[in-house]
Amino acid sequence: MLFLPPPQVTEELIRAELEDLGTTVQRHKEILEERLVDEVATLQAELEKQKSGLKAEKLAREELAERVAEHADKHDDEARKIETLLTRTKQTEVRRVLNLCRLIAKGCAAT
Repeated sequence: MLFLPPPQVTEELIRAELEDLGTTVQRHKEILEERLVDEVATLQAELEKQKSGLKAEKLAREELAERVAEHADKHDDEARKIETLLTRTKQTEVRRVLNLCRLIAKGCAAT
């Protein structure tokens, strides 16, 4: 024969069990919320760190681009100066050779 407790006892046991389950669920919910808050805070800190690093990297790249542009301008100026000096040097050399040829021609004509 199967023993069945009276309905009141069964209801009380079910209520107690549901209450225990509710308490357990609430405890787990609080634990998970704490973990979630901690993880979100950690992720936010990491995100801010990454953003800060990206900003610093961007500033460094911009500064480098400015330096490169500045040096490129200086290089272009120096290249122009060198080209001008080379042209003048060639012209001077050509004049010297022409003068030397004239002197030689005069010397040959005089003899």
